[in-house]
Amino acid sequence: MDICFVQRQKFALPGLASMMGAVIEAGYRPDVLIENAEPDFEEKLRRLDPGVVGITLTSSDVAWLGETLPRIRRACPRGFVVAGGIHPTIHPALIEEYPDLDAICRGEGEEAMVELLEARKEAREPAGIKNLDVRLGREVRRSPLRPLIEDLDRFPEARDVYFRRYPDLASDSLLQYITSRGCPYPCAFCVNHELNRIFRGLGPVQRRKSVNFALSELKEMKKLYSRAQTVFFIDDLFLLDREWIKEFLPRFKVEIGLPFICAAGPGTIDEEIADLLQACRCASVEFGIETGNEEKRRHLFNKKAFTDAEFRRQIALVKSRGIEVYAPSMFCFPTETPADSFRTVELYHELKIDHPFSSFLFPYPHTRIHEIAVEHGCIPADLRAEDLPSNYFTKSICRIPRRRVIENIQYLFYFFVKFPRFYRWFRWLAYLPFPLKPVRYAGLFFWFKNWKRLGYRETIRYFWRFRKAA
Repeated sequence: MDICFVQRQKFALPGLASMMGAVIEAGYRPDVLIENAEPDFEEKLRRLDPGVVGITLTSSDVAWLGETLPRIRRACPRGFVVAGGIHPTIHPALIEEYPDLDAICRGEGEEAMVELLEARKEAREPAGIKNLDVRLGREVRRSPLRPLIEDLDRFPEARDVYFRRYPDLASDSLLQYITSRGCPYPCAFCVNHELNRIFRGLGPVQRRKSVNFALSELKEMKKLYSRAQTVFFIDDLFLLDREWIKEFLPRFKVEIGLPFICAAGPGTIDEEIADLLQACRCASVEFGIETGNEEKRRHLFNKKAFTDAEFRRQIALVKSRGIEVYAPSMFCFPTETPADSFRTVELYHELKIDHPFSSFLFPYPHTRIHEIAVEHGCIPADLRAEDLPSNYFTKSICRIPRRRVIENIQYLFYFFVKFPRFYRWFRWLAYLPFPLKPVRYAGLFFWFKNWKRLGYRETIRYFWRFRKAA
């Protein structure tokens, strides 16, 4: 085995599938191991004996990395271990912090991984490969970033590599697919703002697969996902490119023929686009409301274009056509009060949100909201990714006044929004002196099931994949 990609949880990741496609195209053999799906992960990796181990990381995975990296090193004492993904890109000091890493990959990895495999094949040092920071003895040799990939059609996904090892993934009724990379909006809580700073001058912020290529790839995936009932476009802003959408969706309706879920942004939906979404079987559209306090949404979250009036306008357009609305929100952010939290519930009532989602704000390092949280004394200045809980559904880390009340509003949020009468009669539950976390698990279950159009059995199966992150 030339390279084995390692990840934390049991999902087919499009970015990793794209890298596996690039590796295969170059004549190398990839495999994938999902740590929480392997009863004996270390032994399985030892038997594979890959020359290169590629670990994919978000900032929420860094604590897991600390636990897993020694196991990888024991299984592959001579292997070349490289970490890539969002976290190494925004936090290149990772390679100094974890001596068992031979390298990190910053930015997109398709070309860098192929060049790394070529260097290993030719017994050359990989130092100097763009996007790779490499450990040479006690020294770390850093390399410049390469231009962003503008032609995404060059790297089709090899998602079948996942299915050869984990065939049950192909039985999902939800086909998740991404058509683009990048987002231009500078939301304070999101990593995209930092990524856009890092990649400035290296290419356009958003790049998109061609219509022909995306449809061709979706046709192949539909064959792999034999039980697919819904397509979930996981692009940050699927509707951003109006002309692409107007070309793509009518053909998607004819050539794929499944209902779909997607995300909108400010100004992306008017009468014409709403009609197109309805005609092409859009099941649900996402709007990132985050909080019912418009002033704090603008100034704390830097979502200046996402006004209440704009949400009212676009949501009315899609709901009048029978399309459901999904809206995420965040709680326990700096300066939030119980009044802000209740206002969020009431705005969702006004907008008649079908699928209300809530999480706790995580002030990830290298984001503007991290700086704001430090300025307000909500978190220590030296908070690291390793200090964050493994998920943002059930535990807050921001120290704010009345936190217990706000946490309980978050735990009750799904039921408060879905049942306005329950909210009117029982909002006092938020003031109980103990956490209502068990209610949160129930709300999360029903939100996930209904928004992603899953049955009870499949929803339970999805939740089981998260079992080590609870």
